[in-house]
Amino acid sequence: MQKKLLTIILLPFVLLHTLSAQNSDRDFLEVYNRISSHKVFNLDTSDADKYQKDSLEIMEMQQLLDYFNEYWGEEHELNGKAGFSFSGNENDIRNLFRIGVHASLEKGAYPHEVEFSLNLQTTIQNGVFQENISDIDMSFDFHPFVPDSEATNDGLWLENYVFVKRFSNNFLGIEQRYETGAGFILNFFSKNRMTTQGKSNLKSLENIPKYESYGTDLKRCLKECYLKKSILNITEPELNTIVDTREKYVRSNYKKYSKLRLGLLIGIYYELEDAMATNNLNFNGMDTLISQDFTATNKLRWELRPTFAWQPKDKYKLKIYPYFKMPLGKGFSTVSQGDLEDRRYDLFVDLVSSFSIQIEKNFSIVIHYRVLYDHAPKRAYLQQEDGTYSLLVGQQRNDNYGMSFRFGF
Repeated sequence: MQKKLLTIILLPFVLLHTLSAQNSDRDFLEVYNRISSHKVFNLDTSDADKYQKDSLEIMEMQQLLDYFNEYWGEEHELNGKAGFSFSGNENDIRNLFRIGVHASLEKGAYPHEVEFSLNLQTTIQNGVFQENISDIDMSFDFHPFVPDSEATNDGLWLENYVFVKRFSNNFLGIEQRYETGAGFILNFFSKNRMTTQGKSNLKSLENIPKYESYGTDLKRCLKECYLKKSILNITEPELNTIVDTREKYVRSNYKKYSKLRLGLLIGIYYELEDAMATNNLNFNGMDTLISQDFTATNKLRWELRPTFAWQPKDKYKLKIYPYFKMPLGKGFSTVSQGDLEDRRYDLFVDLVSSFSIQIEKNFSIVIHYRVLYDHAPKRAYLQQEDGTYSLLVGQQRNDNYGMSFRFGF
């Protein structure tokens, strides 16, 4: 089992080796610093046409590199959001306080992205602290194939991921659950339908001439194309880095500002769970609230998640992510006692949805709705005083909904 878990975790990092063959951020910064430090130029004023083209190269190349450098700065910047909610009720003999905390961090978009999220909901009733829901999730997503700029396929259709998650839900009797795994996502982005910001980014890039290598010469294109010797002494590897950086910018723009994203996530993960069953049960002729602890379990599962993200405008975004989590191998969970048997398919559904509205740059409102459904919760046959057995079945469904105000940084 440990070997299987290790394989799941390491497989995406093996695929990540493909990225090392591409031009990295460091390659671009070396080109940027080398060209930006070039301040003195020996321009030939005797040839008006050559003088004009050399002057344009100096100005346009610096403009392009500054544009990309600002983009890389935004890509590498750590972005975060945090929200907090509190409510209380009390009188002389009772009190009830509810506290909610949400935080998220993210960095990058293309070709790789890191995300961390934290969600806690707790209550304090009559001095007793109880953590109702907690989610701690960290994931690393990357595109294993980063095609060259000349390729017709941009590689956005395939994405790999690894994740680690800690989860608890008092309403379902899940004391703590740990998940770690990996998988891939098949993507579709509506590249022909972009938000206003996405269109503006592409338009700004189109207004900057495109330079490519052509043998030992530069090929400069805007409304027309022509060949020239580089006054900046740009080498072919340096120019390839600039061209690839331009292409990465375009792909990142598609990923962040496409109005519609459809996808299908398929993955495998290892689960460790400590849970209990709590329910009202007619036991010994009386309706009784019964709780039963169970030993911790560990198992391999696979998950399937259709992906729907709609961004009609830059400040509005709707996400619907339904996770279907199923066992790998033995598909049914069976509880028996003598001739009695309860057999159910071991399916867990986690539907996560949210609609966010950005009011200002660092302030947004998020409406969220989440449904958790366990088709095979913890169960046990309990013997009554008359010798017969009653089946205790844990809670199967939990609906979580609300609205939060979040501040970005």
